[in-house]
Amino acid sequence: MTLLTGLLLCWPGLKVGAAQAAEMASPADIVVAFQTDYLRWNNQTMAAKADQTSADNMAMAEKTYREMLKKYTLPDFVGEPVAYSSEPMHDPAKEKIVSVKTQGGAAVVVTKFPQQYYTPTYEYRLVYQQHRWYLTAVDLVDDDGKYPSL
Repeated sequence: MTLLTGLLLCWPGLKVGAAQAAEMASPADIVVAFQTDYLRWNNQTMAAKADQTSADNMAMAEKTYREMLKKYTLPDFVGEPVAYSSEPMHDPAKEKIVSVKTQGGAAVVVTKFPQQYYTPTYEYRLVYQQHRWYLTAVDLVDDDGKYPSL
């Protein structure tokens, strides 16, 4: 979140809602917000796993993931199958933005997520529509190619 967006959301007496703040958010802001929500979703899903059957947990994970994605994607978005793990794919405290490129109504944000034996690179693609940025894809990028993960 940019300093401006943060100030607008918490400035006393100024009435700026989340939708208006989203309109002011940059592609990098959207990526960090997604990482934050993804980490929260992943951790909650893992915690619930112990209290549910595998089928119930997967159904709950799918439903809550799709709900979370609605904040970041256009209404007709169809993503990849849901995936969660004890080692989350995204964590804003560890996954760092290394570049942001915008051209017209499109943006690509590249991140690296340093880990002990492997440092995955993610490519977030966004489109500017309806006065804000939306995620259209998140790909894991390595020497062999790009792998969709949104």
